[in-house]
Amino acid sequence: MSQMRAAAGLLLLTWGACASPEAQSRTLLYTQQIPSVQAGDTDGYPGEISLDNEYFMHRIVYAMLTGLIMAALAGLYCLCWAPSRCIAGACGENNCCKTGCCCQKFCGTGGPNEFGYSVNKRLGLYSILFFIGLWVMLCGILGSYGAYRMVDGAESIFDQAMSSIGTMENMNNLLQGGMDELSMTYNATTLDSPISEVKSSVSSIESDIDSNADTAKIAAYVFYSLFLVNIVVGSCGFCFRMGCFPMLMAVFGFVMVVVCWLLFAIFLGGGAFFDDTCVQLQLWYDCNAGDSRPTVSECAECALDEMISCPNNATFTDPYVTALTELNTLISAYNSAYQSQSTYITFQDVQLSNSSVTDYSANDGYRTAAYTAVASQYSGCAIPDGNNTAVNSDCLTSCTSTDVSSPSTQECYEKAILSATDVLLGTSYVASCYYLTDLAYAATASGSSCSIMSNGFIYQFGANGAIGVLYFAVIGIGIAGFDFWNGSNNKENSERAQAREASDRDANMRHAVGGARSLNKEKTHADIAEARANEDFVPFAEKHGRTGAAPWREFINGWYSTWNKASKPGPPPEFHCQNMLSSDWPKVAYHRAEDIDA
Repeated sequence: MSQMRAAAGLLLLTWGACASPEAQSRTLLYTQQIPSVQAGDTDGYPGEISLDNEYFMHRIVYAMLTGLIMAALAGLYCLCWAPSRCIAGACGENNCCKTGCCCQKFCGTGGPNEFGYSVNKRLGLYSILFFIGLWVMLCGILGSYGAYRMVDGAESIFDQAMSSIGTMENMNNLLQGGMDELSMTYNATTLDSPISEVKSSVSSIESDIDSNADTAKIAAYVFYSLFLVNIVVGSCGFCFRMGCFPMLMAVFGFVMVVVCWLLFAIFLGGGAFFDDTCVQLQLWYDCNAGDSRPTVSECAECALDEMISCPNNATFTDPYVTALTELNTLISAYNSAYQSQSTYITFQDVQLSNSSVTDYSANDGYRTAAYTAVASQYSGCAIPDGNNTAVNSDCLTSCTSTDVSSPSTQECYEKAILSATDVLLGTSYVASCYYLTDLAYAATASGSSCSIMSNGFIYQFGANGAIGVLYFAVIGIGIAGFDFWNGSNNKENSERAQAREASDRDANMRHAVGGARSLNKEKTHADIAEARANEDFVPFAEKHGRTGAAPWREFINGWYSTWNKASKPGPPPEFHCQNMLSSDWPKVAYHRAEDIDA
């Protein structure tokens, strides 16, 4: 995963801390923000970009999978929709794209309803779109806020980076100053060039971020605004009764939903990797400087140094061993020469060994003790709290010599001892990879870079996922709105709709009294059963037990004598005439089923 390591490595290398090298112990508050699909998926961090790499597949690809699948489905939908619309309109009335159920439902190829669309239906569709628009606006606000947090996090990262580089420069100056005082041989260019290169690179990136921060925030606002603007364009179809506007909304919606889900995948995959990196930073700090140290097996899972290669210890072992040997010699000679003096300073016995080159805390503790002892007589040698590099051996001003490799006075001995501790501190800081501990201290603190950036990622992929879901509905409304909101398809403008409405109105009027609509067709058993259940009259023949064909006069008289509700005047005149003139009047009347055959 060389590309990923290179990119993340540069980011983390520069993502240092403005905290002191001693990195005061405190409880870290950062916890995993983006959980893995199953336990063990984060094993193998940082992995490699390879289908054979377990971490990359199980953690990164699995995190991106939902977004990639949804983007593919949206693209497939578009590829099916466009040809279906074209084929339905160009290949006659009976082609499958025009008559198929799926094409009609999802691609809108069936054409408008022949009776048109009522005001309530058009308004209902617009109300749904309006409601979706409100949710899209809310998601856009959250997405823009996420982008704002990510930009602020990036600025914070590189501000901390420059502070970290300043710490490394101070350590380098402290190291070289001590080596100069002790006349130790070293190559200044070899020590300076790596820090200078990193500083130049980080400074350039920081400048670019600062100059483009406002532009990036504005771009995020514009990006999310486009989703809302597209909905406004579609709404114009309802306002102006033009189907072209919702169709444009659907076309642009296809593009937007694919982009939205791709960004969801990118932000979720990138956020997962960044989240794991912050967890590794926390683990690194806990294992190296935390109050509550994890177990050995837990610390074995820390792989941060695989992301950022620590310096080769051999480069710093020789100067460390030389300075440690010199320190022991100086203290022994100092004790022998000046222990009887009233101004004698007691230095602690050196408990360090050659292997202590990678134990920064031990070297820092010994140097602090030495400076504290000297500060009892020379106040300028007191180390300010939280800033180890603020003071060096020059604080002992009574020794003006710049070469104390062979001191001849008590003050110069003391200065030489302090110079030796400066070399020990500088070499162990780099050799122990302690800058990563500083980095972890600042990055994982509550409200710091990890917290800011992870929240930004979460808001970003959350907003994109929500908009992606909502926009499937937007596309559907756009396809339906092409017919719904076209003025020529309004129900009040449809001749067929008007004719059907007139027919239904006439039928209802005729049906209002005595079941006169029976004139229009021959009654069936179901019709008779419905009529007997719904009508308020009792057939004369049934009431008097007449099961055969009664004389027409007796039957007609019965119509006027057996209504249950006096408010109903009886059959209309045309029904009366129909019964008198028709030879099949018993079949027309609402008799029982057996009366039809009479």
